[in-house]
Amino acid sequence: MISFLQIKLNYYVLSNSIAKNSTSIKVECEMISRDRNNPKKAVVQVKAKDGKINAEEYEPFVSKGYLVYLYDGGIDKNKDASQGYIYISKNMIEDFYYEYKDILPESITKWEKLFK
Repeated sequence: MISFLQIKLNYYVLSNSIAKNSTSIKVECEMISRDRNNPKKAVVQVKAKDGKINAEEYEPFVSKGYLVYLYDGGIDKNKDASQGYIYISKNMIEDFYYEYKDILPESITKWEKLFK
């Protein structure tokens, strides 16, 4: 998911954001866009295939101007991009993987069998 956002959507990870101070709302990381004309801040949350994400828990980020990228296996879609929430679908991740797998790290490509 993080590679998808970096490569396809032109974000980079703020290194000091990974495992940032313990909070009640856990995010994978904080990112910022590379677009100098329209800089955007974002946070990412990924849950396992059956793990539902309650988008309401991320409202504090949205209220501070962040985009919230969520992946939960495509289960819960109670928020939309116009509200600051963007759900990434399984198909989007799979398409990205097959398009870019030649440049993805082995730590990602070794899981290819999960897509089949």
